[in-house]
Amino acid sequence: MSADEYELAGFANAGRGGLLATGGLQAEAWQATWTVGDREAPGRRIWSVRYRGRYARHAIPARPAPGEARDHLTGPLRAARDLAVRQQLPTWPDWFSRALSSGDDIA
Repeated sequence: MSADEYELAGFANAGRGGLLATGGLQAEAWQATWTVGDREAPGRRIWSVRYRGRYARHAIPARPAPGEARDHLTGPLRAARDLAVRQQLPTWPDWFSRALSSGDDIA
């Protein structure tokens, strides 16, 4: 049985996602590994994360046009803003509104 990525998010090291950094001379793939650190940490901040990178020789990152990327992000940002408003979360609706308006001048 396979699980969707969002279903795996609640389990340490269960996801398959990572980051692809393309700003250097060669693309690099980064993956997180989560471990339990100090179980008695203040605020229950017990998790430690380590990112490890490796060269991704054959990685070809998607490079959508700026307008296409903006259009792809607009719906989820609006949904997140609306949820923050409904849940009466302080400051979050403003952050999402600012993110939405930052794309207004992208063609």
